[in-house]
Amino acid sequence: MNYQEILGGISERVGGKENCTYYVLIRKKHNRLIAFRDRKKAIEFIEPKFRHSFLKRVYYYFFLDKGYFLNCKKIQLSSKLGDVIYVANQIKSFDLDKEEVYVFEKNKNNFDLRIDLQKELSKNKLAPGILEENPDKLYYKEELLYDGDISFAKILLKIKIFYDLVDNQYIHGDLCMDHVKVDKKGNVRFIDWEVKSGTPKEDLDKLIRSIK
Repeated sequence: MNYQEILGGISERVGGKENCTYYVLIRKKHNRLIAFRDRKKAIEFIEPKFRHSFLKRVYYYFFLDKGYFLNCKKIQLSSKLGDVIYVANQIKSFDLDKEEVYVFEKNKNNFDLRIDLQKELSKNKLAPGILEENPDKLYYKEELLYDGDISFAKILLKIKIFYDLVDNQYIHGDLCMDHVKVDKKGNVRFIDWEVKSGTPKEDLDKLIRSIK
């Protein structure tokens, strides 16, 4: 993973002076990356994100909280990218104070598909609302969602809204507990949609397996 190319690329897209130091932690095995400006905020971000995966929590906590972050790689990026940048299947940066998330897409086709899908889902409070979009730079901003104590029954009732909308022909595609969030009003919403053909049972089996 060329972290300089990836992070430098999104920094150019959002603009602003590249005068902010980010520390970069890479998980080569899973091709994941996290970059952060402040260790405390990075821990606040990571802990709930992996609340259903003990091993992931231990891994990131070990590196972020025990001083090993001093051995992380460093890079100068635009401060507009916020507090934490997370690179996995998607590239997202989180401004925890402004409660905004930048989402970066790889190409115009991905951008158009993602925007159209998310606008439709957010109408039914199934996904984060879009705050801003920039088709030229291939990124958009969405509202920051939160982790909460959500009952399994509430999750099932909410995802059923989606199944009813699509006549049970499509599924979330990557439904797991880490992708179940709440908005400021307490509405259950889902992130990281990978909509594809399938049966609700496939989604629910994956959701159950994600509870550890």
